[in-house]
Amino acid sequence: MDARAHCELLLDTLRLGAASEDHDRAGLADRWAAANQDVLVAHAIREGADLWLRGRLRAESIVLRDAPQQALDAAARNARARTMRADAAFGRVAAIFAAEGIQMVPLKSTALRRLTERLAFAGARATSDVDLLVREDDAERAMDALRASRFTPAEKTGPWPKNHPHLEAVVDEMGVGIEVHKTTDRAIPPAEAWRRATRDAQSAEIDNLRLQLPNDTELLWHALAHAHYDACNKVARSTFFVRLRNWLDGAVLLAGGAIEWPTVLSRLDAGELQPTDLARAWLRWAAILGGRAAPSVIVRGASTGVLDLRRLLAWRLNVYANYPTHTRWREKLLDESTRAEVELPRLRKIPGDSLAAATRRSVATLAARGAYAAWRIRLAASDRFSGGYPKPSSPLD
Repeated sequence: MDARAHCELLLDTLRLGAASEDHDRAGLADRWAAANQDVLVAHAIREGADLWLRGRLRAESIVLRDAPQQALDAAARNARARTMRADAAFGRVAAIFAAEGIQMVPLKSTALRRLTERLAFAGARATSDVDLLVREDDAERAMDALRASRFTPAEKTGPWPKNHPHLEAVVDEMGVGIEVHKTTDRAIPPAEAWRRATRDAQSAEIDNLRLQLPNDTELLWHALAHAHYDACNKVARSTFFVRLRNWLDGAVLLAGGAIEWPTVLSRLDAGELQPTDLARAWLRWAAILGGRAAPSVIVRGASTGVLDLRRLLAWRLNVYANYPTHTRWREKLLDESTRAEVELPRLRKIPGDSLAAATRRSVATLAARGAYAAWRIRLAASDRFSGGYPKPSSPLD
């Protein structure tokens, strides 16, 4: 099995919903038996899909060999421990806000994990922070209440943007970050963000407190908007921001949620997320992983060349197989392939680069982009599993 076949196996295993009910379970187990399980498990862990993969393997009654199973179990335990700390912090914050009379709505995985009884795998994305939306007028009062309860400022990485959707994060004594949002997106006014989050809201209970949660459509849209922002704005810093885990919330909601597709379509057509092709491609892959077909009107017009997740995962697996230790060249191969998939220009320089550094960076990113383009043209992924494709030479060697 080459890298592409391994990644197809990973995606087929992770798939939720009706499609996963119809597949050949024995065939899936046979493919895992033939796979390089150590490499594929390590790949899933890097992609932040450890809890997701372990849950799906258990659902399919697939047991791995000892070493990869132990590695997956260890990663899943660590992920679960981080999530439990985040849930404890959320319970504490919910009680503080209730005592102060501050209304709030949990966002992203903080909200989704409250829906595990209805949505399978809603708790399978690990997190180490808590995202909450409050009314704009309550934002500063909410932060004062947290500071009074011994939450401290998170470590700063630079000046905080005035238009950022949430205020500067604070952390509890366990290091769990609390992000108090005034809006869910820079382009959405706070009042509209609150209206969307609370319209047709669903409810959940935590520590005897009744909470309102965004409806499934709003949870899906926020997952899409957050992933879209990361792909367009943060991938220059790290491929960490475009990983398989980014699709879990969407897959869960599409597999079992009640989605108002006219609402999604109207926002796409209004251009709320630019480039729209990238947003549609994200929805297409969320639907594939959710085992549900997204309406054709939603994915229409999306370029088939934008964000091929299977291709990107196979390339990353190929790179890790050829470069098992961290190097600047490996970093460029990973970063530029991701930028190519989301159709961003290659990274030529970053602020503060000297002329010499900018020149080296430009040459390296051009070489990495060229290596990925050549690999795509071949339409085949091979690596040290099959030995059919040589590793790209490094201009930094």
